[in-house]
Amino acid sequence: MLKKYVAGGGSFPQSLTIQPLFSLEVFPWKWYFLPVYMANKRVLLFYITESSGHHVAARAIETGVRHLDRAARVLSVDSFRFTNPILERVVRKTYLQVIKNTPEIWDWLYDNSEFKEGTNHFRKLIHKLNSLKLKKLIAEEKPDVIVCTQAFPCGTISDYKKTEKADIPLIAVVTDFAAHSYWIYDNVDVYIVPTVEVRECLIDHGIAREKVKVLGIPINPAFNETVDRDASRRHFGLLPDLPAVLIMGGGLGLGPIKDIVKQIDKIDQPFQIVVATGINRMLKRSLDRKAGRMAKPIQVLGYVHAMNELMSASDILVTKPGGLTTSEAFAMNLPLVIVNPIPGQETKNADFLIRKRAAVTADNSEMVASTVADLLKYPAKLKLMRENAKHLSRPDSALAIAREVLRFKHVSAAVAAE
Repeated sequence: MLKKYVAGGGSFPQSLTIQPLFSLEVFPWKWYFLPVYMANKRVLLFYITESSGHHVAARAIETGVRHLDRAARVLSVDSFRFTNPILERVVRKTYLQVIKNTPEIWDWLYDNSEFKEGTNHFRKLIHKLNSLKLKKLIAEEKPDVIVCTQAFPCGTISDYKKTEKADIPLIAVVTDFAAHSYWIYDNVDVYIVPTVEVRECLIDHGIAREKVKVLGIPINPAFNETVDRDASRRHFGLLPDLPAVLIMGGGLGLGPIKDIVKQIDKIDQPFQIVVATGINRMLKRSLDRKAGRMAKPIQVLGYVHAMNELMSASDILVTKPGGLTTSEAFAMNLPLVIVNPIPGQETKNADFLIRKRAAVTADNSEMVASTVADLLKYPAKLKLMRENAKHLSRPDSALAIAREVLRFKHVSAAVAAE
């Protein structure tokens, strides 16, 4: 039953050995599988949605744990899909339609205390229904610690701990530069946050200071390694002597990417364009057809696994301000032009980035073009933004969080009392 819900969506063995999002070493099956079942530490990771920053964060933590303790047993599970596969599809499709057609509704729902209180009974009912499958999974896996990279599974596990009187350590990993009220639960043992500002926000909401640790947003440990920029450019087919403007819309390839490409292609300055379309195949096919008619050199890529290499090869990033993408860019000291943020978490992320002067915003595609042209014309601005990004970077975040995760060893209250 669990096989299709683990990270990567493959069989259970594949979820333990294949690292599709990262370029770190993959261990041989026979050599690696046996220590997994002899492991002392068992880590259960919950996220929601395969093509999301929450999943990328979970895999980063998983990679960090395996890097520090190769004998550890780590299982990453799409919690919503595991517990409510039909409802998960409905909610996912509804969410995408809302942010595309009526984003003001999502803006109203996000961190709305009245809505949270009004739906409290419904959420508890969902958590109770979810706990039936979770109870069996937890009984089978016997985790030393549970880690959640999204608020919904965090709430589900928190309520499970309360209902079942379970004492399994629960770690909440906040993956944006602002924490909303849906993260606040009594049974979370540790909150891991990206900044001091988020820590103070949680404390203001009643979370004990000693529970909150500022360790960053977890990104692939490969971002902590030195990258050969020239080799990366060759790998992605980029010209060695032209600035590269990277355009992304997250893993789903969202946003007005085609129009942005059209507008920046009009800029009367020498540079090249590289677009990462994620899993959006229609977008990639459309841009591939137009590539030969463009004035600027362009490379159209699909889903990029070695994002650290692509970012190292780039000079400016035009993107939505997701927490993971932003943190990856910081690790590579890459300045951001923010466009079309999703109301709620991404607008709050954008506010943070602007305050820290590591990014600039553009309200539409024409403004993106004028902003990119300005940054290319005045390299001093780019240099300052790179320095600010560097100050905010935490390239070792996944390893730091993995150390915190491995610190826990669950001993049930019943065993401890013997």
